[in-house]
Amino acid sequence: MTNCGVRDAVQKHAKYVNSTDVMIRMQHRNEELLASCGLFNGESGWCRMADAVRVVALQYLSGVRASARLFYYPGSDLKIADKLLSLFSRSGAEHFVEVFGGSGVVTYRVAVRGMFKTIVYNDVDDLLTDTFAAVRDMPQEVAWRLLTTPCSRRYWQRVARAIRTGEIRYWTRADRAAAVIYYHHLSIAGSANRTSSFFATRARADGSIASRCGELAAVAAAVLEWAVAWRPVAIENMDFRRVIQTYDRERTLFYCDPPFVAERWGRYYRRGFEHRDMQDLIELLHSIKGKFVLKLTDRNLKYDYVRGFARKYAVETLDVRVTNKRKDEGRIVLIHNMPGLDMWLRT
Repeated sequence: MTNCGVRDAVQKHAKYVNSTDVMIRMQHRNEELLASCGLFNGESGWCRMADAVRVVALQYLSGVRASARLFYYPGSDLKIADKLLSLFSRSGAEHFVEVFGGSGVVTYRVAVRGMFKTIVYNDVDDLLTDTFAAVRDMPQEVAWRLLTTPCSRRYWQRVARAIRTGEIRYWTRADRAAAVIYYHHLSIAGSANRTSSFFATRARADGSIASRCGELAAVAAAVLEWAVAWRPVAIENMDFRRVIQTYDRERTLFYCDPPFVAERWGRYYRRGFEHRDMQDLIELLHSIKGKFVLKLTDRNLKYDYVRGFARKYAVETLDVRVTNKRKDEGRIVLIHNMPGLDMWLRT
């Protein structure tokens, strides 16, 4: 196909991206389209029809308002991100480690602000760490797959089955990353375990209902934005004990948002978190050289070992409640050892 043939074919046929039902209009010069097309197959001036359509779709994303997060996930910190960043700024640390990375929202915000010399995202769930690595390394491929994936219960169930059986580990990096993002985005509360179910809508703050399917284009746009912010981020796949011991330095800040303990919340994660894990975590934080911020809900303070630990440090209870499936699970509590701050407990 000649240059002219590509140009004419794209103008005539490249009108829709199926999964989002969004009209793609030719708003760029033909020369720019052809040059971009050459990036995909290494032959400037030549490209297949599928590549040309992909270029147009990805150009469209530059005008889409990106989602604030890549996907929903239990315990996501989006609501308190500004508060956390304000607290982090007082740490005097040069290195930042998100011990239980989850949705990656905090790492993203920290990276955008350029607050630390080094940033580490860690999670024991290798599907999450592989997903963020793919977003950082091949964002266009991941975004393209999100745009062209149908929003349907049947496909969601296929992805859920592939995750449950381990089949997804044999998928390509880009396919696997897009599928994990898709799965969590369309799961109730972003749940990660086998009891989750497809959920195509969400409630807005004003009480109205929004379509999660309609947000997939915004998620694809977020992939491109996050890829830029995550370039300097080191991605680790370690148990929390190992990552804390590996990176502990006087000028390191550890942010810990552990999974909810298994007696109440084990059904929301692919990996469990027991009371012995929580005990190990607070013992580690008590002995580290660096600084820490530990996020829990105030209901954790009913456990003697947690309350005893909290009494040794500054404790701030935020007026933000954790809810899942319309159940009120308590207010968010931040426990930290920031310098120059008195210890207090607001209840």
